[in-house]
Amino acid sequence: GITPKWTLASAFSINNTTSNTTVFTAGEFISNGFNVNFGRAFDASVGTRIRNLNFTGSAEVRAGYDWRISTNGNTTLNMGTSKLVLDYNTTYITLNFSGGNRVYYDVELHKYYNNGFTGYHANINDNNTFNSLLVNWRPSAAENLNILGTQTIGTFTANFESSPFTAISITLSSNSNQINTFNLTTRGNQTTNININGTGQNITTYNVNHLSTGTLNSNFQTGSHTIGALNLTATSGALTTSFLNGAHTVGNTSITSSTGTITTNMQGANAFYGNYTATTGSSGASTLNLTNAMTAGDITMQSVNGTSRIVSQTGNKTFGKVKITTTGTGIPDPEFYSNTT
Repeated sequence: GITPKWTLASAFSINNTTSNTTVFTAGEFISNGFNVNFGRAFDASVGTRIRNLNFTGSAEVRAGYDWRISTNGNTTLNMGTSKLVLDYNTTYITLNFSGGNRVYYDVELHKYYNNGFTGYHANINDNNTFNSLLVNWRPSAAENLNILGTQTIGTFTANFESSPFTAISITLSSNSNQINTFNLTTRGNQTTNININGTGQNITTYNVNHLSTGTLNSNFQTGSHTIGALNLTATSGALTTSFLNGAHTVGNTSITSSTGTITTNMQGANAFYGNYTATTGSSGASTLNLTNAMTAGDITMQSVNGTSRIVSQTGNKTFGKVKITTTGTGIPDPEFYSNTT
C-alpha cells in the first residue's frame, strides 16, 4: 500500500494561528470519521508523489484561509459527505481555494473584517464540483470573489454583509460554469457587481435578496448564457440587470423593489427572453431598455408613483402581451422606435 499511512483514532486539530500550516507531500491520510482541523492552511499540491486523502465519514474538515490540492493524477481525494470549512479570524488575508479539479460535498468560505485595505480578495481556482458552496462575508469584510475555473455547483449561496469599500463583486471568468441555484443576499451600502463573463454559463435559478442601500448590478455579458429564471427583490437599493453582447436564452424574470429603482437592459442580439415582470412601490421608477433583435414573452410593469418606461430601439422584436399599470401618480411611458410585433 501507500506509505507512510496515518489513520486517525481521534479528532485531529492544529491551532489556527499564523505559524501553523499543514503540508502533505506523500502517503495516505484517513480521517476515519473524525473531525480534522489543519490550522491556517492545508497544502497537498507540492510535488508529484502519491497522495491519498480520505475524509469519508468526517462531519467537518477545516483549514484557515488556504486549501490547495494538486491537479496531478497521483493525488486522490475522497470527501464523501464531509463539509469543508475555510474560516480564519484575522484581517489582511486573501482567501484561496485551489480544489485540484476534485469533487466536494458542502464547502463553506468565511471572511472577516479587513479594515478597508484593498487586494485581499477570495479566489476559487481549478475545475471543481460542489454539492453546495457557501460564501459568507461577515460585517465589514465583503470584498471581491473571483471564480476563476469552471465550476459545477448544486447550490451557490453568498451572504454579503457590509463592506469598507464602495464597490465589491462576484465574477465568473471561465466558460461553461454550471450552477443549479444561485442565491445572493446583500446588506450595507456598497455597490455590488455580479459579473457573469466568459460564455456558456448555465444558471438554472438566479435569486437575489438585495437589502443593501447601494446598487446591485447583475451583468450577463461577454458571451451567450442560459439562465432558467431570475428572481430579484430589493428594499431601498437599486437593481440594474443587463443582458449584453450574446444571444442569451433567459427564462421568466421577476424584479421587485419596495422603494428603489429598477433598470433592465436587454441588448443581446437575437436573444430569447421569457416573461418579464417589474414591480416598484412608493416612488420607485422602472425602465426596460430593449436593443437589437429579440423574442420575448409577456412584459408586465407596475408602479405606484414612479414612472414605468419601455424604450425599444434597433432591430426587429416579437413580444407577447405588453402591460404597464400605475396605481398612484406614476406615469406609463412606452417608447417603441423599432419594428415590434
